[in-house]
Amino acid sequence: MSGVAEAYFDLLQFDRQLEVAERTLTSREDSVKIAQARVRQGVITKIDADQFVAERANAAARVAELQRQKVQKENQLSVLLGRNPGRVARGRSLTEQVMSPDVPPGLPSELLQRRPDVVQAEQVLAAATARIGVAKADRFPRLSITGILGVASPQLSRLVADETSFGVAGPSLAGPLLNAQILGFQQKAAEAQARELLAQYEQTILVAFREVEDALVAVTTARDQRAAQAEQVEALRSALQLASLRYRGGLANYLDVLLAQRNLFDAELALASTHRLQLVSVVQLYKALGGGWQAYRAGANSTTPEQARPLKNS
Repeated sequence: MSGVAEAYFDLLQFDRQLEVAERTLTSREDSVKIAQARVRQGVITKIDADQFVAERANAAARVAELQRQKVQKENQLSVLLGRNPGRVARGRSLTEQVMSPDVPPGLPSELLQRRPDVVQAEQVLAAATARIGVAKADRFPRLSITGILGVASPQLSRLVADETSFGVAGPSLAGPLLNAQILGFQQKAAEAQARELLAQYEQTILVAFREVEDALVAVTTARDQRAAQAEQVEALRSALQLASLRYRGGLANYLDVLLAQRNLFDAELALASTHRLQLVSVVQLYKALGGGWQAYRAGANSTTPEQARPLKNS
């Protein structure tokens, strides 16, 4: 689910960036025409006109790159959905996506017990612990110490009465005693393996907490980063308008307009990337928690916030 969501938000990012790149390319083509006309009029040199051509080529290259990335992402998403590679239908655009509500405080760490990697590590450790009991049991002789009527069994009676009957008691008794050293090594090996799997289980839990912490930080910082970059885009858009007005009035060189266009282009692409990052950070938090926090908020988890141990910095 998280893989599909991330791929879809990547696709929406490429859509948004491609829209910006195509609009910029159209603007750069107009700039090249103006620059070539001014070269013929002797107002600017060919070196200046070449700069406009280079900027147009840069925008054209970004358009081609984004078109390729968009098609490849559509193919990837189609495969994730179990379909043949092809076009993917869109819903809302990247900027129209509804942001998820804030993460509630006091989420219990028990939510992480739903994670597949934690469940797997726990079950593997449980199996290794059970093997220790099996190894211990193999070292103890197996025979019946009581008969049908509850008295001492004939097998036990013969063994106690006649020491020479030791071997007659069968492999159930002689095997474990004669092979005690080998069976002891097997028990130690099982215990060592259990200690190793215990360390792996603890490592899995630490990784789970780290991923939750990283996702929580990403949710907060991506929101702040997007707000700052949105403000930057608005400022650069205003600067481009002022530079264009000054150029038309003969108060500025067209290179000022070109620089303002370049800065706005880069900022708009970065804003689309950060918008996608904010959406994906929520998806990553959903994955890190083993399925989000909605089940806990709906009361499916019987643990109350007061009884549960809260996540660090949650």
